[in-house]
Amino acid sequence: MDFIEWAAHFPTERGSWAEFVKDVTIGIIAGHLRCMSMIYKFAKHQVLRRALKNVGLVEEIYPTIQNGKIDYAFVGYGRTGTFSVYLALKQLGFKGVHSEEWGDQPEVLDYFHEHMVKPSIDAGEVIVGDPDMRVIANYGYTAVFDIVPAIYYEQMLNQFPDCKFILTSRDSESWFESWTSMTQIVSTPLHLAGKLFRLPALTKGSDYIRWLFAYLNQDASILTAPWPTDITNRETAIPMYEAHNKRVREIIPPEKLLEYHPREGWEPLCKFMELDPCPTTPFPHSNSRLSMRVQAWSAFLLLLEGALVLFFGVSLIRKLFAPKKKQTKAKVL
Repeated sequence: MDFIEWAAHFPTERGSWAEFVKDVTIGIIAGHLRCMSMIYKFAKHQVLRRALKNVGLVEEIYPTIQNGKIDYAFVGYGRTGTFSVYLALKQLGFKGVHSEEWGDQPEVLDYFHEHMVKPSIDAGEVIVGDPDMRVIANYGYTAVFDIVPAIYYEQMLNQFPDCKFILTSRDSESWFESWTSMTQIVSTPLHLAGKLFRLPALTKGSDYIRWLFAYLNQDASILTAPWPTDITNRETAIPMYEAHNKRVREIIPPEKLLEYHPREGWEPLCKFMELDPCPTTPFPHSNSRLSMRVQAWSAFLLLLEGALVLFFGVSLIRKLFAPKKKQTKAKVL
């Protein structure tokens, strides 16, 4: 169990000082850990494995398996408890993919950036596309969460006949307020980091946020806006959210669909997934607005600190080891 999973199980009373301290602590540590993991994955895949592939020592930059399959698709929009459920399934041993951790899952980010995000930005229109979700399964993922399954659940229904679907939802107005808060929290540090540091996970993550805003608002101008941050249209987003939930209920066969919210705890999830025994630990609770805000800026500041240390460190080394200029004595007339 990693730190975020452990902290999500730590019970606190809502609105208490303990919850405030917990959220700030999770935000700082999680931001640093995710930042370091992103840099490690970049070095491992984009530098080391790419170099090994170029000389013929490995066949793929990202290792794959054959005939992978997705067992569970959580098709609710973001800010409906998807990350808490993601942590719950990690606890149960499932390998899941969630867009919040795409910096730590670069193979998934690369695939969607290449097939949907970049073509949309290049064309100046929102391209949803028809991705092959078997590619994600062959990376070893057995459960998918958040906006990817929320958009591509029909493809998964066709490609994975045994897949079960879980729809997390909440009241439309409270969802919109939470979603708007999330976009304000995440977009500014991510776009800023993407422009300053130019790491693939950051620039592609920034592009993904741009594409997501354009999709949800049905506004292609966001794709080319110079600085898309606080962009959420109530008149478009809420009908999109409600229409999505309605269509999921219409398309997914009832025996394959569970409507669920994390506050219901383990029992409905275990029953639907046919898991026995069911965990007795508290159900994870994560991703409060405060925690996300601290986490986003914590990761950005760590990158900034690292860049400054590297810059001044290199400058100091160059100064220490630079050849000394010979001083010539002036002739006395």
